[in-house]
Amino acid sequence: MGKPNPEKGVKMKRMVLIIYATISILSVYPVFAGEKKLTIVHSNDLHSHFLGAAPNIDYTPGITGDDDTLGGWARIATIIKEVKSSRSNPVLVLDAGDFLMGSLFHLFGREEAFELRLMKEMGYDMVALGNHEFDLKPVGLARILATANENNAMPPLVCANAVFSKKDDADNTLERLFDQGLVKPYRILEKDGLRIGIFGLIGKDAAEVAPFASPMHFADPIEIAGKMVDTLRNDEKVDMVICLSHSGLWADKEKSEDEILAKEVPGIDIIISGHTHTKTAGEIQINNTIIVQAWEYGKQVGVVDLVWHDGMVALDRYEIIDIDDKIIGDENISRMIDAFEQRITDEILAESGLQFGKIISETEFDLTIETRESNLGNLIADAMSWYVNAYDSDPDDPASRVSVAIISNGVIRDPIVKGKEGKIAVCDVFRAIPLGIGFDNPASMGYPLLSFYIYPAELKKGFEILTSIYPLKGNDYFLQFSGARITHNPNRMIFDRVTGIELGNDGWIGKYARRALIQYNHVHHLGMLCPDGGLFYVNHQGGHKPLANTEISYNIWHDYPRAGFPRPHGGIYLDNMSSGYKIHHNVIWNVISGVHMNDISRDNNTHDVYIYHNTIINCKHAVRLNQGQKGSINTHDVVVMNNRSDGSEFEGIQLDHNRSDRWDSEYVDVRKRNYRLKANSASIDKGMVLPGINDDAVNVPDIGAYEFNGQDWTAGASIEVPYFPDEKRN
Repeated sequence: MGKPNPEKGVKMKRMVLIIYATISILSVYPVFAGEKKLTIVHSNDLHSHFLGAAPNIDYTPGITGDDDTLGGWARIATIIKEVKSSRSNPVLVLDAGDFLMGSLFHLFGREEAFELRLMKEMGYDMVALGNHEFDLKPVGLARILATANENNAMPPLVCANAVFSKKDDADNTLERLFDQGLVKPYRILEKDGLRIGIFGLIGKDAAEVAPFASPMHFADPIEIAGKMVDTLRNDEKVDMVICLSHSGLWADKEKSEDEILAKEVPGIDIIISGHTHTKTAGEIQINNTIIVQAWEYGKQVGVVDLVWHDGMVALDRYEIIDIDDKIIGDENISRMIDAFEQRITDEILAESGLQFGKIISETEFDLTIETRESNLGNLIADAMSWYVNAYDSDPDDPASRVSVAIISNGVIRDPIVKGKEGKIAVCDVFRAIPLGIGFDNPASMGYPLLSFYIYPAELKKGFEILTSIYPLKGNDYFLQFSGARITHNPNRMIFDRVTGIELGNDGWIGKYARRALIQYNHVHHLGMLCPDGGLFYVNHQGGHKPLANTEISYNIWHDYPRAGFPRPHGGIYLDNMSSGYKIHHNVIWNVISGVHMNDISRDNNTHDVYIYHNTIINCKHAVRLNQGQKGSINTHDVVVMNNRSDGSEFEGIQLDHNRSDRWDSEYVDVRKRNYRLKANSASIDKGMVLPGINDDAVNVPDIGAYEFNGQDWTAGASIEVPYFPDEKRN
């Protein structure tokens, strides 16, 4: 063994020191020169859901493993702290808008700005405005911003495409706050030597569903985004551009606004998306733009780890974190929320004998809102009718009671969930329909109930929202309603698909099980295979049971005369034991009798027929009873009144206020096969559809390939019926 060499030992020590120093330096600085890291925690569409998603009484932010609730701002605050503590690089906390409107907490938005105060405390670096921030009108948003600012509780806000009116001063207060810099088109943050430009947008769909923002409007988001990128890149010399876009991600890529934004506007490094409440599986990358969205109501947050190198931004890692019962909520945020909750009880609910978490009902199942008839939609629509009838109708005037109540899915926000015990609290019920502002009193919150009288034709137009607008615009336009049942034909022309409307509750429908409703049809006979009966023909002979309480209204029945072919006997022909009919607001012409009642049976049992407000043209008889019926003691209550004809005669047991004279075309416009009864405010367009009823005694001859389908009408059913033969299918 040789002797130790002291000089060699010194050299080895130096080498070890050099290697150790090199490792230490590499652990502090990036491997590549100029590379920097940035982490973003992002949320969107929080909607004042401080206590998470349903039911609120189950939410226990201080305990784990005991509830199934999702969300909760105290839990989000914990995640923000954990992400910051686990990274050595800078962390930004960003939100893409709609932090307001959705729970009892927003009732104090203007006075206390609870949402902004919490977001400031939680550490949000930048927040965009969404469409629901304008639900309380520009003056309401101005009050919220001023309140937060006065309390030094304002996270930085951005919105680049808000345009104020030059003619209307209703938005002046908010405009002054924008001018003062409380909301800016963009802001610049500097983190670890990176200049980061952040701007906010409200998308086209969001702008469309922000009616209370008026007289403001929102400029085209694509155009404004291009200007923002140009300003930030070329004038402000930023290293990274982030867009907080309240525009959204849609399944239909041609409508998916934030994906379109990424394609149309190069230069945006990352889009934090909101508005559509989309639950994503991960990030979307289009060209060099990363797009992320974190579902709704704080049920999730996203964590984006980015690497900036040599002017380029790349995704290192993306994680979607479920905000659930595995997370202990931040104690400070929980205390603030508890204090807010108590104020809601003391200052708003107590005068009605309520408390924030007071149990007011129980359920054995979830009440959900769906894009079809749903149990929660039915409950709300029924409750609307009940409330108005109980508190705002005249007991001595049945006409003052609500016949139909309608609400759209767009204003029904949350389900009412059974939870652990099936108990429903005040706060849970409010979250189901929380939106709106009073029209009669702008200081009040919540949409008012509006009741008004309308004509049947106007009700038909309203229901066309369900048949024509909903298929184009989506779930928000689906109608939930009470007190009516409609039939529709999805193959007909848009805005003319409703073919029948039946009014009444389920008990009334059940009482008259054999009831037919024939409405909004156009039947024309081409002069071929002329039946012995009529264009609409009902025969109760041969053991067929009469149809009770049948209504024939708002239809067009007419014949096109052709040489060699006789005219039909009746536009509406009731044959044998005709009883229980209401025939009104029809147009009938070019037949022998507008309404013909024929009874050749020994009973001659024609009764309870009411014929009113019909227009009958070019017929020998406007309304005709055969000779046997006129003298029969069993023929009674055939009421013919307030009809109009061009000279043909009326027959009936009771005749009153019928007009029989000639008139010009101002009452009936037959141009382009569209017809309008101006005197009756009923608009009827071409097309023939009849609802099916379970009775083979009904036949409608000579209309091509059309046949009755023999369908039963049960309460709550919606029947799709065949298209008219001379129409084209879509």
